[in-house]
Amino acid sequence: MTGQRGATQLTGNGVTGDVVALLDDLTAGVRGALGGKLLGLCLWGSYVVGDFDPRISDLDLVAVLATDIDAREFAALEAMHDAMALDYPAWAGRIEVRYAEVATLDRPAAGGEIVSISPGERLNRRRSDERWVIDWYVARERGMAMHGPPLAELLAPISREQFVASVRANVASQGEQGEWLDSVRGHRGWAYAILLMCRALRAMVCGDQLSKPAAGRWAQGELPEWADLIGDAIAWREAPEDLPDVPADDATRRFVAAIRQQILSRPG
Repeated sequence: MTGQRGATQLTGNGVTGDVVALLDDLTAGVRGALGGKLLGLCLWGSYVVGDFDPRISDLDLVAVLATDIDAREFAALEAMHDAMALDYPAWAGRIEVRYAEVATLDRPAAGGEIVSISPGERLNRRRSDERWVIDWYVARERGMAMHGPPLAELLAPISREQFVASVRANVASQGEQGEWLDSVRGHRGWAYAILLMCRALRAMVCGDQLSKPAAGRWAQGELPEWADLIGDAIAWREAPEDLPDVPADDATRRFVAAIRQQILSRPG
C-alpha cells in the first residue's frame, strides 16, 4: 500500500486520541514540507517494541527521502516542528524524526547526511555511521508505515549479524572511562543509562531489540547480582522531574562499566 496511511490505524498499546491526532498532523506536515521527495515515513521506537507510555515515551519516526534535504526544505521542516511543539505542548521535546535518503539508510557507514530532531535538540544536520544500523534494523523489521510502503520495501535487507555488530560498535564508542555518563543526571538519567546497557546486552545475547524496561526485566534474570539496581532503574523511569539533578552515582557507573566489558568480551 502506498500513499498516506495516517495514524488512524493505531489502536491499543497506550495510544490515545491526542497521539493519533499528533501523528496525523505530523505526517501531514512532513508531506507538506517535502512533497514528492518523501518516499516513506515510518513509526518505530517504543510503540512497536513495547512499553509505550504516552506520559513519558518519545515518538520515534524515520523519513525515507529520494534526495537530501535542501535549505528551503530544512527551513520548512524547522517551522513545522516548532508549530507542532506549540500545538501539542505535552509532546514538546518528545518527538524524534530522522530524515535521510535511501542511500544513507542502506549504507550508514558511508557517512551520508541525516537531518534530525530529537529530545534536547533542535533540527540539525549530522553524518551517518555504522552505529545507525541498530535503528534502521528495528525500524525496517518492526516499524509501522505512516506514509508510503513499509520500510522493508524501501530499504536493503539488514542481517542480524550486522545489527549485533552495530550494537557492539555503539557500546565500544562509549569509551572505557564511561565519559558519556558525565552528562547523565538524576534518577531518570540513571534509569536510561542502566536500561540502555541491559538492552545492548540482550541484543548481543539474543540478536533482537526489546524496549528498555523489557530488557531490564530480562537482565534481572540474567544478572541476579544487579537485579535490585535494575529494578530500581525500571521504577526510576517515572521519577518526578523535580528531584535533585545530581550526577550518575557510583552504582550506575559500576554497572555500566561491568556490562560494557561483558558485551565487548563476547565472541563475534
